Amino acid sequence: GDLCMTASKLDMGHLFCLGYGYTAQFLAGYLISKNWRVSASTRSGDVSKTVEGVLLKPFETLNGEDFDSVTHILISIPPTADGDPVLIRNQNKFFKTSKKLRWIGYLSATSVYGDAKGLLVSETSPAKPSNNRAKYRLLAEKSWLNLCSACQLPIHIFRLAGIYGPHRNVFQRITTGNTQTIDEPNIKFSRIHVDDIVKVLFASMVKPAAGQVYNVCDDKAAMQSDVLKYAADLLQIALPRPVKLEVAKKNMSPFQESFWRDNKIVSNKKIKADLGILLQYPTYEEGLLAIFKKRLF
Repeated sequence: GDLCMTASKLDMGHLFCLGYGYTAQFLAGYLISKNWRVSASTRSGDVSKTVEGVLLKPFETLNGEDFDSVTHILISIPPTADGDPVLIRNQNKFFKTSKKLRWIGYLSATSVYGDAKGLLVSETSPAKPSNNRAKYRLLAEKSWLNLCSACQLPIHIFRLAGIYGPHRNVFQRITTGNTQTIDEPNIKFSRIHVDDIVKVLFASMVKPAAGQVYNVCDDKAAMQSDVLKYAADLLQIALPRPVKLEVAKKNMSPFQESFWRDNKIVSNKKIKADLGILLQYPTYEEGLLAIFKKRLF
């Protein structure tokens, strides 16, 4: 009974993506295959890479009517120093009108944890962001969670690890020679395949729990050099000799360098326990192998 109800109610879903980047497009494609309606906001006519069947609207002209029939909202616009662009633009008008709204997902990043000296972080760990982008993310999370309690809005926060997937992966960087292997055995990074992000988001949409925060990453944090070597071996390409981090930093942009300041391993226990997630790509090896086999790079 209940499960069928949920399934049929969800068949009639209407997702609005505020921000229509890589992850949002994969979620849109998945939901359209399930006969959902999907709308998305774009900035100033950027309609180059849309999923078939998504209704695009300019972000600057959005108003309450655009959200009349919306049941689910995904927010993936990164915050700025001024705050969250959606909250600034919206001042809460969009959502007040929507009587049907059951779920709002906010895409954040695991960078909000900052440096944990290589230790495991879970959703209850303190957030100590070490760069401005991460600080803005954390402030945006807090703004959304405050709105959740003040206006009874069903906000869910997803802290994403490093995202990879079709046409966004390490194979491209290796084949264009646009990477250096860094010899730094003490720093590991967590990642997540975009298909598994979609899986997590959909599981949460089926089972909303307003105010919850979820880490979204796979089972195996890994050294950058191990991931590069695995991909290079599949390509049968030899990588240049690894360089020490201190040396490599000299050629890094401040943006690239910021990633090497934080050392943490992210726990994904909660998505498994609360949402029943079985990852399609539990480690980078399964994920990269699938991409390699289909030559999606």
